[in-house]
Amino acid sequence: MRSQSFYLYLVLLFLSACSVLQPVHESNAPETLGPWGFRIGAIAGSSPTVSSNLNTTDNSSYSLPLEGFRVDIGLGRSFEFDYDAFVGGAVAAGSSYQLRWQIFGNPLFETKAGDSALTLGVRNSVGTAPGFTSSDITNASYYSADLSLNSYDVSLVYGHRMYEAFGAYIGAKNISGSVTASYHSVVNGPVVATTNKSFTAYGGVAGLYLSPHGKSAGVDLILELDYMNVPATYSTASNWVSDVNVSLGIPFHF
Repeated sequence: MRSQSFYLYLVLLFLSACSVLQPVHESNAPETLGPWGFRIGAIAGSSPTVSSNLNTTDNSSYSLPLEGFRVDIGLGRSFEFDYDAFVGGAVAAGSSYQLRWQIFGNPLFETKAGDSALTLGVRNSVGTAPGFTSSDITNASYYSADLSLNSYDVSLVYGHRMYEAFGAYIGAKNISGSVTASYHSVVNGPVVATTNKSFTAYGGVAGLYLSPHGKSAGVDLILELDYMNVPATYSTASNWVSDVNVSLGIPFHF
């Protein structure tokens, strides 16, 4: 059993060296923070990965463990700016910037049992995975390559608080992006070739949140399931995959 777990770890470590994370999580209740609201927190779970078309015979979609931190800032009563930074596997890393607009409902520190909220979010995600070797790429004449990702997603999330400190949310998400591989013929040499893969993804998110709060501070604990149609990691195929994420946050406002 231990040898199987160790083998799985090595496989994930290898995959992390030649693919880059594409975040699909929301991991926020739909209520925005409101004026002078802030949140600091952490997230852990898993995320799909994408790469350039390195091996078109492998049509699987691989996920990697994801962990990171987040900082959210309330912008007036109905808007919020969210920043996430995360890592996955050995070398994959990334960050995202999201602007959320609460279409209806009270902001977080004014919520009560029975309240509902609807939020529209737009996010830009970037990621890198540097230095995978020639054994990982189709053309072995290249020594190594670096991956970079840039994507945008739009989400619409509806939530309802069954109790003042507990609620659930469900939403839809659409993602569009591209991943670029920049190849080097020698260590730390100039880029001699590039390949690019554009992709789209779509699906749903659902979460439960425990969110007790007073008038100026609280705690957010969120468990989220993401079910997305995402591109195959190494080809142009697509697959439905599920990922689970947990986030813990400390919201407060002045």
